[in-house]
Amino acid sequence: MRVSIFFFATLFVLVSCKRLGKESPSMPTAATSISFEDSIPQKEQQPKSDVHFDLKLDSLKTIELPIGSELLASHQFPKKFGLDGEAYLDYFDGEREADLQTKSLSKIVNQNRSYFTSNTLDTAYLKGALEFNYFYKLVLKDTIFNRRNIKTIGKITHGENHFVLCSIVHNTVPLYASIVLCSIDGNDRIKDALVLFDEQEESLSRTNELFFINRNFVITKKYFTGFEGITHFEREAFFAVNDEGHFIGYYNTNGAYESDMEQGVVKNNTREGPWIDKKKLEIQISGYGAYGFVESNYSNKQAVGTWNYYELKYDQDIDGDPIFKTATKGTLLYTEEYKNGKLLKREFVKE
Repeated sequence: MRVSIFFFATLFVLVSCKRLGKESPSMPTAATSISFEDSIPQKEQQPKSDVHFDLKLDSLKTIELPIGSELLASHQFPKKFGLDGEAYLDYFDGEREADLQTKSLSKIVNQNRSYFTSNTLDTAYLKGALEFNYFYKLVLKDTIFNRRNIKTIGKITHGENHFVLCSIVHNTVPLYASIVLCSIDGNDRIKDALVLFDEQEESLSRTNELFFINRNFVITKKYFTGFEGITHFEREAFFAVNDEGHFIGYYNTNGAYESDMEQGVVKNNTREGPWIDKKKLEIQISGYGAYGFVESNYSNKQAVGTWNYYELKYDQDIDGDPIFKTATKGTLLYTEEYKNGKLLKREFVKE
């Protein structure tokens, strides 16, 4: 019997929206402008202060750093690995072992999954007008969500910042599970949240996000997709927390930075000034593909100014994936306006 290294994955929402980077939400008509000053916050905004937990967080057990899988941070995965063709059939039939890269990935997955195994996890409820409009929307799932699936794993303190680690499991087909790290203030109100772990398996395909947090609270995440016996290592990302308790991108270098997918200046280990990203868009416009060319701006560790989202013009490699190094920007799709890290306005140029 086939044993997949991926099963479950992530949080559902009551509101009708789509999963981050997976599907496209319904788009307004061309040149539609949306203001967020007095509306329900979107993924890019900080939640308002009335979203909070209903339990006393001082009663939660304390979790000491590091957490997650240290192997995730140290192991270098190739872009593509696994068993294909006859080799995969032999593995499926139990006649051969998995390859070494798949074994390493399986070990990391099990280390991340261990946070779901405790029988003492407390059910957590969210209170406030936005409980079904921010936190559940954060992970962008659409189906009816049973909030009793939220379990508190424990609390983490780092400097002046406090966090609650939550697990969410929804036993449906496909299966979802995730771990979310919530940054909270002194009144147990959620200031920000970051998905650390996410798994999904449906039919023969699977996706996975894995994490490790070191003693300095630098968060490493790696993203994988797979089909049958082949796994693709998609990318890695690093996060830290600013003085206000919000999650920001982290780089282990300073100065000018350039890779195949991003370009800009790093100051104090995070983005500063204009940046360019070539990536899968969270909001996708029908007819313009899943990937975009993004022009963004940062100041003092916060998003500011006008962000422009273009379609990405690219060639494909032998596996059908984008060749980001030579990709260029195409048609302007939509823009966003930020101030002090808050999304104020989004305007769609294309439907």
